[in-house]
Amino acid sequence: MPTAPAATTTTTGKEVDYVSKQANLTAQIESERMAAKRWWQDYGQCYIDNSKPEDFTYENRIKKLQEKLASEKSHGSSRQTTSASYGIGEPFKECTTKKLPPVKKL
Repeated sequence: MPTAPAATTTTTGKEVDYVSKQANLTAQIESERMAAKRWWQDYGQCYIDNSKPEDFTYENRIKKLQEKLASEKSHGSSRQTTSASYGIGEPFKECTTKKLPPVKKL
């Protein structure tokens, strides 16, 4: 007969309520998403010069970003990661490879 998973109880013996944890996480994500939208509605227009209300629709914002990406200015730039700038460094002493003795076959 199947038993309940061991992860449903904590060390203090209380049962973990995964449904409420998921609901709290969902509410937190939605709150953060709405905060970004509210900020943009309240203050976003202050940060763009010569702006018109239609410039702030998602479609126009996406279009402007795509134009910026496709511009000649971005074609000349080199895209590389920070680690590519610095090259390959020496490994840590703790991470050096060790030669293992050969395994004897029985």
